[in-house]
Amino acid sequence: MTQELTGEEFYRLLMLAQQREKLDSSEVAKLESEFESNTADLSLRVQLLTYYQHHDRSSQKCLQHLLWFIENNMEGAILEQVGLAWGKDEHIDELKRAWMKVIDSAPNKLIATKKAISFFKPCPTVANQFTELACNIDKDNAKWPHELSIRFLHEIRSLPVPRKETETTEEADARRESEEHAGKAFYFGKETLERLEKSSETIFRWNDFETFVNELAVACLRFNCLDEAKYFGNYLVEHAKKQQENQDKTENENNVAETALKSAYQTHLGHSIQSRAALQANDVELALTHLKQMPFFVSLDFEYDLLVAQALLEKGRKADVCAYLDDCLQNLTTTLEHAVPGDPVYERTLARCQFQNSKIEYPIKKTELIIDAVQDWITAIYAGEEVEFPTYLVKDFLIKDPDSQDWDLKKIEPREVPRFEKKLKKDPSDLKARILLLNYFQFKNDQKFLEHLFWLIENKPETNFKHYNIQVGGDQNDAVEAAWSQAIEKDPNNLTILRNAISCCGLLSKSTTQKWLEHGYKIDPSNEEWSRDLSFQYYLGTSDEPDEEARPDVLKSIQFGKEFLKRREQFGGEGKYSLSAQCEQNVKLCFRYGLLDDAQLFGEYLVEHSRAGQQAFSDNDTKFFWHISDEHQGHSILGRVALRRNDTEQMLDHLAKMPFYENIDFRIDLVFAQELLDAGKSEIALDYLDRCKRYFAVLLNLMLEEGEFCIKVWHTHDSPIDRPNYFVDGIRDKLASIEEWQTKIRAGKKFEMPERI
Repeated sequence: MTQELTGEEFYRLLMLAQQREKLDSSEVAKLESEFESNTADLSLRVQLLTYYQHHDRSSQKCLQHLLWFIENNMEGAILEQVGLAWGKDEHIDELKRAWMKVIDSAPNKLIATKKAISFFKPCPTVANQFTELACNIDKDNAKWPHELSIRFLHEIRSLPVPRKETETTEEADARRESEEHAGKAFYFGKETLERLEKSSETIFRWNDFETFVNELAVACLRFNCLDEAKYFGNYLVEHAKKQQENQDKTENENNVAETALKSAYQTHLGHSIQSRAALQANDVELALTHLKQMPFFVSLDFEYDLLVAQALLEKGRKADVCAYLDDCLQNLTTTLEHAVPGDPVYERTLARCQFQNSKIEYPIKKTELIIDAVQDWITAIYAGEEVEFPTYLVKDFLIKDPDSQDWDLKKIEPREVPRFEKKLKKDPSDLKARILLLNYFQFKNDQKFLEHLFWLIENKPETNFKHYNIQVGGDQNDAVEAAWSQAIEKDPNNLTILRNAISCCGLLSKSTTQKWLEHGYKIDPSNEEWSRDLSFQYYLGTSDEPDEEARPDVLKSIQFGKEFLKRREQFGGEGKYSLSAQCEQNVKLCFRYGLLDDAQLFGEYLVEHSRAGQQAFSDNDTKFFWHISDEHQGHSILGRVALRRNDTEQMLDHLAKMPFYENIDFRIDLVFAQELLDAGKSEIALDYLDRCKRYFAVLLNLMLEEGEFCIKVWHTHDSPIDRPNYFVDGIRDKLASIEEWQTKIRAGKKFEMPERI
């Protein structure tokens, strides 16, 4: 028997399932009694099952309900969607048999098997068994062996490295288990590649394919499976050749270049793997032959493998390592020379950055820093110092968002300090050496830190202090403020020095920072940042509760907040982030001090500006998202103003106009809902929370469908590799929270919701 559910019925069951931890024993007894009278009531069965799953998993009642759903209900689809996955040992054999029975009799065995995999996802051993079954059913799909290979690779990371001498019984068992899992990872890895060869479809994003093959090769070398490592290395080289041979030369120039880039990287990585395998077999000559065959490509996106450099270094081949690093350096330098507007290298990178809503300054600056790092490694190797490379030169060389102007510098080790101090003694103007030492001593040696800092303030005050995250506080503040005051007096109209002083001294020196901000505000009227920062500076002088002594700071903060909007509008500023986030502290002050006209001004500005922005940036996902968020917050502010003015019609109008946007990052305002509750309007608050639930139910279905929406989320967001349901679980948690709040509201309990969900 299969029960068909409408969307509304499914949604109702989903909400019931979220109540699983809220039932007490008397409520369970009542549900059991009702269920005995009406065993066809699906909602009663869902509630009882979810209760037993959390409170009595080992009971026969829990098993009976589980088996009923597996055998009768949409091949277990409700179990998957509601999230009742089974990860415990209780009843595991009975449940496996039930699923096998369903699969054997199912008209579409693959769909039924996929449901079983989802059901057992928290139990990897059983999930793997059903995934192997899917692999055999769906013989052409590379997805299944790829999933299995990834799972086994993940498992052997935590298992011991194989040892075959003087091991205990437990160690021998662990070794055998790790070798068995490694063998399966390699087998399914090969199966993945073979299936990909026969299919035109891809299951990988950008360079995930190369990363997958390299992870397999690293595991092969770890387990000393050199033939398998050579297989994966050779596969990459041959695959790259086929890509180039099959390239349609009539395609546009960018597509041809992308194929050439990927082929070069695959060949580069393939020969690196074979070189590492040869080194492990002590065949240095063959290793160097493969090293010489590793090509480079002039592109800001090209990845350089450093595992081969590390392997050579461990073999004592310092000259060969430096020669390889010199080749990397030459290609990096050539690439940087091409990174200018109009050059194809620059234009291709620019197009990719625009697609990803990022800045081209990021890869350019990153390349400059990588060049510095490679030069330092070469110097350190020749000096006989220890060097440890990252796995990948580009991907693992992390720097922060360039918009923040806060790049991560290469961190120096204690053993490197004397070398940089010698460089500085030889050339005091060596800015890089001084900043590296400054960052090193910042939290280790106040005297040396201040020595370098004072030198910079006196001699290089235009150095980008925010860029290098140079800040002081506490006992250092007075002396550093005095040094900056002298630098500003020497060049009072230099905005760079002024900004550096503010960035360096931070918010701890309120009066001085405020004075510097007001000075910048006077001499740079077109820049909205001064009024924005002044608004925030005065906001810091206020308190969480209305305080008449703080009122002057409140009025000043709001005044500069309005000035910020005025200048932003006047000079066409679009800003880097959501406008509502920049206005947030002003709005809080307006409501805290009853300044409703000012709150209305901020709300109206957000709504009007966001509507224009949505039209202007309909083709830019990031900025369109900001403007939708701004309109959402704007209507929330205006609705809260109407609530305080007892204007029910306007309040409901703005509540209804608050737009929701199908985006995993969208945050729903709950301040309005909380204020409705506090005002005794619980029914309106409950209706709003119902709307929130419907929104998250839609998001949940979009993620579970694994269509375009889901693919985009996985392509644009980071997630833990060992949590495949990371985003789905997050949505379910939100649904559970809302359901819990509604239960408390109906029970008349007082509580505080977060500002957003």
